[in-house]
Amino acid sequence: MKTLVVLSHPNFAASRLNKALANAAKSAGAEVRHLEGLYGTDALKIDVAAEQEAFLRADRIVFLFPMMGFNVPSMLKAYIDYVLSRGFAYGEGAKIAGKQLQIAVSAGGGLGEYSKHGAIKFSLNEILLPLQCCADFCELVYGRIFASCGVEPGVPDSAIEAHAARFTKLLNDELEEHEYQI
Repeated sequence: MKTLVVLSHPNFAASRLNKALANAAKSAGAEVRHLEGLYGTDALKIDVAAEQEAFLRADRIVFLFPMMGFNVPSMLKAYIDYVLSRGFAYGEGAKIAGKQLQIAVSAGGGLGEYSKHGAIKFSLNEILLPLQCCADFCELVYGRIFASCGVEPGVPDSAIEAHAARFTKLLNDELEEHEYQI
């Protein structure tokens, strides 16, 4: 299965986890496109045609990002707005129906914080529901959210390596049900 990882991280140079996940994806044979690395932070520079071509080459698309303000980073939002356009992603002539969409999110808080009983009061599924709505509207197959939680500054390298190993298993279709959200 050909996998495209669409990575958005506005401070990628400082990210230990997302760097490790991107490297794991490359090692697993996925194409990784770091939006800020390609286009900076100017959404108008996104090469829609090139991004759509990359999307079409893949069977599975993974949106990889850190949770920011309970949402996706701004460049990923722009990517969704511009790349998943009428005639490409939905409507007459749509070309992407049936592809898989996988969300891979990182968050500083622990997974238990993302529940009605936790500090956040909402689950990751609830917070990221707009991505599922987008997938459904574009007739993409929406996968279970892959979450790497509790990754704050100072977390040991072994924890980063464990998240990267889980991500590799996800990309190789070897991840167990209980391993999706840790």
